[in-house]
Amino acid sequence: MDLFSWLLKQPQEEVLDLLTLCVSSSVDTLSDRENAIPPEVPRMMNALDTDMTDCWKSTGESYLSHVSKERILGGHI
Repeated sequence: MDLFSWLLKQPQEEVLDLLTLCVSSSVDTLSDRENAIPPEVPRMMNALDTDMTDCWKSTGESYLSHVSKERILGGHI
């Protein structure tokens, strides 16, 4: 069975979850400047009724180990 045929047989909620996964893997909201969020990001988050603070917290592993000490301290070293 090909993928599209299989997809057509899935419940709508499952298809939307898969679509969300596919789209989210292609969205890049990173910026080299703090507070420089691309303008489409808040619009997308509002449309999806999404708040990243519900599912992501900064930890040593998820954020702090990926940025310099200077950036963490706001350039005040």
